[in-house]
Amino acid sequence: MSRGGGGVTRDQPAKVYRARDDVGRAIRALGGMGSPAANAVWDVLGLGLTVKEHAERTIFGAGRSLNPTAAKGILVASLGVLAWHYGYDPESRQQRMGRAGERAEFSSTDADNWGAVEARAASGRQGPLDRS
Repeated sequence: MSRGGGGVTRDQPAKVYRARDDVGRAIRALGGMGSPAANAVWDVLGLGLTVKEHAERTIFGAGRSLNPTAAKGILVASLGVLAWHYGYDPESRQQRMGRAGERAEFSSTDADNWGAVEARAASGRQGPLDRS
């Protein structure tokens, strides 16, 4: 998140507010600022820390740091949520690329997640796969 060069323009405040709002929406999609997903993305993508550095600075109640392997898993899962948030998930991509009236093809991952989607629908909860 390094700063770009250039002078100040009249529409710069609008761009700054839009960027702030975009980041806020992404953080909320990850579960909010206190969530492990948002913290991992903020540290690694935002601050440019390594996964190991992020794991070392993430301290739990007993004073233990996060296992680097767990931190990597959290980051990978977080990137999947961000891909969904920005419309890069396989289902959205197939809908964008498919023609109207064609039956969408689903991968085995979609089939594996279908039970979770049905359970959320029955309970009234929404998840990343319940996008309208």
